[in-house]
Amino acid sequence: MTFSTKLEAAWSRTGSMLMVGLDPDITRFPAELQHRPHAIFEFCREIVDATAAYACGIKPQIAYFASQAAEEQLQALCDYVREQYPWLPIVLDSKRGDIGSTASHYAAEAFDRYKADAVTVNPYMGFDSVEPYLDWQDRGVIVLCRTSNAGGSDLQFLKMEDGTPLYLHVADLVANKWNRNGQCSLVVGATFTDEVAAVRERVGDMPLLVPGIGAQGEILLQRWLRA
Repeated sequence: MTFSTKLEAAWSRTGSMLMVGLDPDITRFPAELQHRPHAIFEFCREIVDATAAYACGIKPQIAYFASQAAEEQLQALCDYVREQYPWLPIVLDSKRGDIGSTASHYAAEAFDRYKADAVTVNPYMGFDSVEPYLDWQDRGVIVLCRTSNAGGSDLQFLKMEDGTPLYLHVADLVANKWNRNGQCSLVVGATFTDEVAAVRERVGDMPLLVPGIGAQGEILLQRWLRA
């Protein structure tokens, strides 16, 4: 099953386009979890159990695990989701972006080690830094396009020679050249509604991962968004 078909099935199963982000900050954990050896796994597992029936996917942010040397807990969490909720896509939020030879290892990390259904990537270094992820034709590749952080405008609003903003140029590249196996999606921040509409107009029904909707840590992955 490909990422796109698994996502479609999850949408149909739950009637939801809500993707639950997992950004486990141990400094904000309940006191009873603070010093437990597998606290990150336990905390995230409880969130997964509480939200699985209402979500279309789970999105762990790898940095929150790696900074605590908790990669094995992330791996255990991914295993848990696949075993208990096999219909629920796992999106590894890593935003990697490096030369092709390095990107191939990042792709193996996401798709072989964690067995994620999709991964977020940074397109700044161009197609050869994204291409290794596309070799896993059944997995999703979600490309940063218009991010929700304030500093995103420093680069994403730069104009091409024809006046097109860089973020729309990225949308065009992904939709018309890079999406050769129908496995690509885009990250477009909900804080910029006009830009979301502009991207939707460019890419048709390509799925969008839209941060910044609802409670903190929640992500909306939606197929249809009207201006």
